[in-house]
Amino acid sequence: MNHLPKCAPPVDMAMNHVEDYEDNDMPAEYQTKFDRENGISSIIERLGGASITQIFVHYVALPGYEKYDERALVVARLDDVVCVADRVDKEYLRFLSNLGIGPKNGNVVVASKDFPRNYDSYLSDLLMNNNEAILTIRNLVEQGKKIVLNPYKVTPSEFKLATILEKVLGRKVHLLGGNSDIVDYANHKHKVRAKALELGVPVPEGEVVELKVDRDGRPLDLTPLHSVIHQFINKTGRVLIKGSIGSSGSSLFVVENNTESIQKALREIAEKTDNRIYLVEIMLDVVVSPNILMYIEQGNSEILCVSITDQILTDHLVHEGNIYPTRAKTLKEMMNSAHRMSKWLQAYGYSGFVGFDFGEYFNTEKGQLDYFLAEINPRINAATYPKSLMEYLNKKQKQKGWPYIEAFLSANVKTKAGSFAELSELYGHLFFKPKTAKGLVPYNIGCLEYGTFTLAVFGQSTEEVMEIYKDFKALLAKE
Repeated sequence: MNHLPKCAPPVDMAMNHVEDYEDNDMPAEYQTKFDRENGISSIIERLGGASITQIFVHYVALPGYEKYDERALVVARLDDVVCVADRVDKEYLRFLSNLGIGPKNGNVVVASKDFPRNYDSYLSDLLMNNNEAILTIRNLVEQGKKIVLNPYKVTPSEFKLATILEKVLGRKVHLLGGNSDIVDYANHKHKVRAKALELGVPVPEGEVVELKVDRDGRPLDLTPLHSVIHQFINKTGRVLIKGSIGSSGSSLFVVENNTESIQKALREIAEKTDNRIYLVEIMLDVVVSPNILMYIEQGNSEILCVSITDQILTDHLVHEGNIYPTRAKTLKEMMNSAHRMSKWLQAYGYSGFVGFDFGEYFNTEKGQLDYFLAEINPRINAATYPKSLMEYLNKKQKQKGWPYIEAFLSANVKTKAGSFAELSELYGHLFFKPKTAKGLVPYNIGCLEYGTFTLAVFGQSTEEVMEIYKDFKALLAKE
């Protein structure tokens, strides 16, 4: 259960010592002041040059997130291919095109809706069972170009899709992400915690609890979990219970130091079937929760930091958006830790993007700000999209001689608007204006079907961004 992939090499013990993070990549001329000063590389430069075509398959394998595959539109370049499950609003595609964002309209490949939905790898399964979509991809990809399949997260289905594409295209298809075994390993929080401790990366004080479960996966006895909660809850007055697997806050429980809160968490866990291993960690009073996105080259090549943002989290630690640039004061230490963990992933065959969630807090014992690693996500994350958008927009700003964007906020928004046309009518006057380098850029437009979308707010300072967002929220309240 706790073994590393068999294909992995032995860990180099030299990885256990602290290494200073160094980015030897030349900064792109359109990068922000913050990125240049902190040695942060460009996300869009990692997509490669004109000789590489990226095929994006950014499906999120969770019910209710089916439309999130559209987010890849704001990462893709003109000649890249973006695969989506359903058709994209044409007015929205024109809006992106006018900003110089996204692929050519013909390079958006729509998969059939007739194939039964499988939330584990819905979009890849759709494509594999849709000859027309596969042939469309073949016709879009130019001869002589390197082909990279770019998934949201690598799973066995993406390996199957890559194999099918290789047969149809008659050439090698490179899969971003590499080894699915190490991805699965790193998605288990208790395993990552053990590795972090081994590599000297700080994590909150806590303990791993393994429960016995019935045939359906429900816990048979919660006494061990109850005991560990009481062991740690008096230290800070709260504990965080994490199911070892689970994303988007689906397996997180914030527990207060009272009987009602403890019993509520235990009742909810008693009904769950997705975990038998839980982490119980003390909850620290976090000042800021940075997300660091790293890019890992294949083999022993470079490891680059490509994004650092502060997460916007609910009281129950559900992700709601990101703010750039970060306010974190222990940034260099966090970057070093992210680099150390990335070297471990690279040694076991992982390549591509990986996100690290940290927490910064005031350590009363040391009398100073300190930090800890909260979790790892071996995939592209939500901050990738607004950061990529900012880079593309700044590239154009540079070409036109207009001011640069230096800050952004991304947020998930509830709305009554049912189409991009309605969004434009309501908020179009706040949309991004290149000559001032500020304004809104909506994305995740397909989610309007569910009454939501995602918003990126750009400006030349955090204060300016927050002011624009405040104006938007005032209008939103009138819907």
